[in-house]
Amino acid sequence: MARKKLNKKLAIFGLLALAVFVLGAMFLILHLSRDPDKFIKDAEKSLQAGDYENATESYRKALARVRKDSIKLEILFKLTDIYQKADDWRNVMLCWETIVSIEPTNVEVRLQRLRYYYILANSGLGASWQVIETQATEFLDLIDKNILSENLSKWKSFDINEKPLAQRLDCYLYLLRGRAIYERIQAGQETAMETLYSKAVEDLQKAREIEPNNINVSWYLAQAVLLRGDRQALRGNTQEQEKAMSEAQAILEQTVRDAQDDVKAYTNLLSLKLVIADRKGVEEVSKLEPEFLGVTQKFGSSAEAFARLSEFYLLLGPKYISKAAEAVEKAITLDKQNILYLSAGATIYYYKYALDGRQSQEFFNKSVETAEYALKLPDAQETTGPRRWANLKNRLTLYEFLVSRYFEQIHDPKGSLSESQKAQLAQAGLLIQAADANLKKDTTSIEFQKAKIE
Repeated sequence: MARKKLNKKLAIFGLLALAVFVLGAMFLILHLSRDPDKFIKDAEKSLQAGDYENATESYRKALARVRKDSIKLEILFKLTDIYQKADDWRNVMLCWETIVSIEPTNVEVRLQRLRYYYILANSGLGASWQVIETQATEFLDLIDKNILSENLSKWKSFDINEKPLAQRLDCYLYLLRGRAIYERIQAGQETAMETLYSKAVEDLQKAREIEPNNINVSWYLAQAVLLRGDRQALRGNTQEQEKAMSEAQAILEQTVRDAQDDVKAYTNLLSLKLVIADRKGVEEVSKLEPEFLGVTQKFGSSAEAFARLSEFYLLLGPKYISKAAEAVEKAITLDKQNILYLSAGATIYYYKYALDGRQSQEFFNKSVETAEYALKLPDAQETTGPRRWANLKNRLTLYEFLVSRYFEQIHDPKGSLSESQKAQLAQAGLLIQAADANLKKDTTSIEFQKAKIE
């Protein structure tokens, strides 16, 4: 009887010990499964092996288990690098947003986001300007003044082809915010015009004080001043308009004196003079010819100088179409990768063909060949990221031009299309159908970012 009781106690003790062991094992397994270090190590091994898919998955699992912000940031930066290599820009943006929410004063990531939206805005997605204004304001309010005065080159950019708009960070931020406000006014997005004019000019003047010789700052400041004068003229105050035109021209003339070896300073001044002269009539425009020719002589190897000359001749009308064609051909010869020059060239060659009474088949062929060549350039290819919409617009513009030329060719009794042209015609139709959907999708994405900010 005593032995039975003893066996029963031993059995109960054994069951309890087993239960403790099982619970301990379960706790250990759960503890290990919550440990981010294991997933971080797995991710690093996968990265070394070039297995980005598994590395991403492991980093995600680690991120879900990490409590320390410093480790979270390390993981997010590594994920950002992986996503950029994979051209997964949606997740790049999500990583940037998360980093900023954890560390609002992270200069590098704030810069990356601003650059991303600036490229979008320049591509024609106007809603991005409001995002830029908001982010630039946050930047200026949050970041220490000593950091703001540092050189932009200190921080890396995802865009290796980026041409810096400014040298110092504070100049860059004032320039972006000033331009963003100016663009919103010009697009008629705002109603409180007078306050916004003052803000735009004030920001751009601050940028100019920081970098007096900055050509980009001077250009947008001149544009903002000119726009303010035009708005005054709408109210009948033509004196203020005249004053604004003189002020804008003086800004750009000073820039030319400060940057005598930079063709952009000269072409900016000529572009402004052209706008002012065009308001007074063709005779005033034609008086600028010696100045345009003078810039091409001073900068004989500059595609920019000849591109502006072609625009000038085009504005003078049909009599100058041959000169416009010569100038744009020179620009293309000097820069065969510039899709804007090629698009302009294709159009000008076609105008010459049409104006010559359709006698000059040479220029028709030249216009088609130029547009077909432009379609092969990197800036006309499908891509992801901030340049996606710009490339799509370039491609769409070229296809629309070629579609018209191809149909003319088909209707010409002597005309026919090559197999490659037929393929492009079919592809053009598909792209044109998809363009609206792509625009709506990209605009929705920007609106989502605006909503988050607001």
